[in-house]
Amino acid sequence: MHGLGTNNPRIIIIAAGDATRWGNYMGVPKHYAVINGEPIIQRIVRLLLERGQDDVWVVSKGYQIPGVHAYRPKLNPDNHDADKFISSSSLWAKKKRTIVMYGDVYFTEQAIDTILADETPLYRMFCRPTGNKRFNYPHGECFALSFYPVDHEFVMYCLNRLVHLYRADVVDRIGGWELTRLMANVPIGQMNKHKKWLDNYIVIDDETNDIDYPSDFENVKAAVEK
Repeated sequence: MHGLGTNNPRIIIIAAGDATRWGNYMGVPKHYAVINGEPIIQRIVRLLLERGQDDVWVVSKGYQIPGVHAYRPKLNPDNHDADKFISSSSLWAKKKRTIVMYGDVYFTEQAIDTILADETPLYRMFCRPTGNKRFNYPHGECFALSFYPVDHEFVMYCLNRLVHLYRADVVDRIGGWELTRLMANVPIGQMNKHKKWLDNYIVIDDETNDIDYPSDFENVKAAVEK
């Protein structure tokens, strides 16, 4: 089952968040912030299409990007931050690999190639567990997730469990880090240790970086346009 369709995965680009930390900087959603003359999300789509990917979905509140499928999710605030994954779970591929990419990440070409090339039939998170010295960024970041049909039930179980733990103040956030640690059976008391290395991480440590705040954007822009 795992081997089916690994060369043509279902790729879901999630971009339906409220971006409250972005604060309407420059008057555009952060996914459309321009680096090297190109909006971030359109860069992701272009790089995927150039690599022959034809099963690409953009999950948003209304973005229309030529060449890919658009999906407008029904959001559920009761799921808190887990909803960025749960709201598009109906798109998870039933017979091949699913890749979930964050739509507010500036990906290098090497990062895209790394994500597409990993066909190991296991749940993966593509991330940088530590800070990035290239632009004096102190935090680790999650960029994408990858899993197979056999993982779907456990992924959803872990997401629902994270919602429960968050409501009970056992964890203070819900994201790719926490999901990956639950998938790896990390004890709940260690869930907030972001620098813990696990076998289900694939490390991307270059100019790839998540854009949350205007300062993130300016730092990445300066680094790649120098």
